[in-house]
Amino acid sequence: MDRSGRSDDGKSAAHPDLADSLGAMGLGSNPSPQPRGQQEQALQRQQRAAWLRQRTAPPPPGMPEQQLRTRLLMEAGLQVARQSWSQQSQQHQAYRWEEMGSSSGGGPYVSPMGAAAAVNNPSAWYDTAAAAANNPSAWYNSAGANFFSAQGQSGSQQQQYTLSAGASQYQPVASPVAASSIPNINASLQYLYQQQYAMSNQSGAGAYAWSAPDEDKRMDLRLRAIQAAQAQAGYVPYRAAPAAQPRRARTLEETRSRLLKAPIDVHVVTFPQSPAHVVTLLEEGVNKIRLNVLAGVTHRMHDFMDSRDGHAVFVALLRACAGRAGEVKDIVEAASFYCRHNLLPLMRHDHGEDCLAELISAAAPYPNLCEMLVNRFLFENVLLDLKGDQVLHHCFATMRYEDTKFLVVSVLHGNTLDAMAYSQSPAGSKCLVECFNNARGDEFGKLRAVLLDKAIDLARGEYSNYFVQHALEHGDAQTRQQLVQRLMGQAVGLSLHRSGSYVVEACFNKAGLLNLVLAQFVSMDDAQLVELVQGRSSNYVVHRMLEAAKDRYPKETLGLARRIYRLHGNGVWQVYAEKVMRVVGKILSRHSHHGPSYR
Repeated sequence: MDRSGRSDDGKSAAHPDLADSLGAMGLGSNPSPQPRGQQEQALQRQQRAAWLRQRTAPPPPGMPEQQLRTRLLMEAGLQVARQSWSQQSQQHQAYRWEEMGSSSGGGPYVSPMGAAAAVNNPSAWYDTAAAAANNPSAWYNSAGANFFSAQGQSGSQQQQYTLSAGASQYQPVASPVAASSIPNINASLQYLYQQQYAMSNQSGAGAYAWSAPDEDKRMDLRLRAIQAAQAQAGYVPYRAAPAAQPRRARTLEETRSRLLKAPIDVHVVTFPQSPAHVVTLLEEGVNKIRLNVLAGVTHRMHDFMDSRDGHAVFVALLRACAGRAGEVKDIVEAASFYCRHNLLPLMRHDHGEDCLAELISAAAPYPNLCEMLVNRFLFENVLLDLKGDQVLHHCFATMRYEDTKFLVVSVLHGNTLDAMAYSQSPAGSKCLVECFNNARGDEFGKLRAVLLDKAIDLARGEYSNYFVQHALEHGDAQTRQQLVQRLMGQAVGLSLHRSGSYVVEACFNKAGLLNLVLAQFVSMDDAQLVELVQGRSSNYVVHRMLEAAKDRYPKETLGLARRIYRLHGNGVWQVYAEKVMRVVGKILSRHSHHGPSYR
């Protein structure tokens, strides 16, 4: 007997059925060279005959048939998966294996479990699995020769490998011994079977079967083996970030020791009670601690300002640095020049608004720092920001007017005012209101001139009409009178307009210039009056004006009411005139003991 386990007559002495299996696989003595097509056809006939002979073989001793059936079904599924993965990487190539009998050569063949069969006839795999379930012993007897055949695969479609092994050297591909002796096997798939072999309950290194685990354990082993193969192939699955672990609260002395050694880190505020400890230490006035906090905060400015816990540290730092121009300058420069994030989005949170308000207050005593902040706010388009009016309010309230008038000048520059007034949000109109309230001198004169010039268009705007109403209510007497006179020139058109009708009402309700509005309505002709009384929006203007004027200007109101009642008698009214006629009836009944009269 030689080292391969063969006796002198060529029979295998290691296993009684191995010689027949090797012969069926073409692993015996080397046949004479034949054409490749004839070799494959002959091989397929031999393999088919071997399968038919083995169908009636008894199951191995000591192995429960149901246990073996479960194992073989899983192995068949894994083999299908293995060949389908190989097929994806090389769609147009079938795996080929060389003779494993001797090293002298022999015709190549295609394994019945190989990729060629998977490419040409995928359903054959499922037929094989069904055959294993019906007759596990046949599958078991041929497993050593067929299923665990060593498979060589290269990265190139043209390269092939010639493997040689004796019968005594033959081991299952899942076996660590066999895996180590086949260096050219697909790495990730080999690792998959190695993991399955290692996870199973093996009775020996060369055993073909493991004890069938329960369903949950089997699924767990399968998933673990697939994950191990993915890792071997370089696949890194998505992993969710680990849940935040509760941090141990640092004591005041621990925080003090940390701040005396190095600048503060933004992660310090994530520890419970740490922000409060930092605030306490800043209030103590230790220079070293203040400078280390200053160095850390200016390095991560936005992170501290945007943090609910960190903003308390930022505010305390500003207060501790008050009166120290150099330190305040470092903070303002970090916010104005070196902060990569926008400052205005901080206004969405209360703590962010507190930070900006404190920053503006800290910069207020220094004109150069005020200029830095104003420039940064304009750079971020504060005049059209949803919270821009609040930023302007903080600037006008804390800074000198000489440092903030540039905001009003920027409104009057180019088409900025039009962009603010006719924007798709109320942000621009709110900023106009802030500028109108705080403008002085030449800037206010220019802003009022623009308001009077664009009064009609602004009154019709969806949001700009609020700016006009605000000017009618809070402007000085001269501004209110000039604005009402300008608006009454288009009283009919504005009263019929949905937004303009509110502005006309503001002329007598908010501006206090009811006499000007009533005189304009009295001077209208009948056609205009009819149009206003029956208008969907203008009827509100008419009946509210009559309500407001019936006591202050009774004579003019009575005359206007009689005109309206007379027109109503002609039957020209529609449904929207009901409210007006109700007020007209009250006015006429007050001046007549016998009911309404045309006199």
